Amino acid sequence: LIYGNWGFPALGAEGAALATTIVRWFMFFAVAAYTWLYIDTLRYGVRGPLKDGWRLARTLRRIGYPMALTQGLESGSFTAMTLFAGLLGPVQVAAFQIIMTLIALVFMCALGFSTAASVRVGNAVGRRDPRGVRLAGWTAVGLVIIVLSACGLAFISVPEWLVSIYSNDPEVLAVAGSALAIAAIILIPDGVQAVLMGSLRGIADVWPASAMFFIAFWLVMIPLGYLLGVVWGGGAHGLVKAIFAGCITAAVLLAMRFQVVSARIHKAV
Repeated sequence: LIYGNWGFPALGAEGAALATTIVRWFMFFAVAAYTWLYIDTLRYGVRGPLKDGWRLARTLRRIGYPMALTQGLESGSFTAMTLFAGLLGPVQVAAFQIIMTLIALVFMCALGFSTAASVRVGNAVGRRDPRGVRLAGWTAVGLVIIVLSACGLAFISVPEWLVSIYSNDPEVLAVAGSALAIAAIILIPDGVQAVLMGSLRGIADVWPASAMFFIAFWLVMIPLGYLLGVVWGGGAHGLVKAIFAGCITAAVLLAMRFQVVSARIHKAV
């Protein structure tokens, strides 16, 4: 749809938006069908009358609102960084967008570990097992560090090849290739903060995390990104360094919070 292959019209950016919309709707119907047809619907209460629906809705809102706020804070901050890149010219914004695309691709690994950590931590909370909570959370952190370290080595070893997947422009290759080697150090703190966020969700400790995301991404990353990238002329390299500062701040704050909260869980009698 973007380039008009296989007989489709070349729609450019509109084609990308249309393809994304189609895929999202397909994902929705696939998950809904799986939930309705293939899991134990009676055991999990998918079918049949709703019991305590309003109480459950309040619980979902209590946990869901801060999670949505956290996601909005993170997404909005990275959008601001892209806007800063746009102030630097087409080469810088293209290079920065390629870097962010590659980081986002690797981040899917961290997102998987985050979801798994949320489930395992939640199970341990249900058992009132503080050791199990910490074990699940920190094990997920260790695993994501190992996996993302390997991805970071790829960023450092073959940056030009990775960038060439998206662009053959010599100027973009030069800027993005050198900045991607710097971006490799972002992967670990970014993955760690994602996993710790999932662990805190498993404990249902979500409002403090929203405040920590605001501090890390809006009070640290955005001002630093504007300063390093725009004011001091660091370009995409400066923006990448600011993202690292934001991610490491978030990781440290969330690690401290997880350690404190997990220690408060009382053991089962």
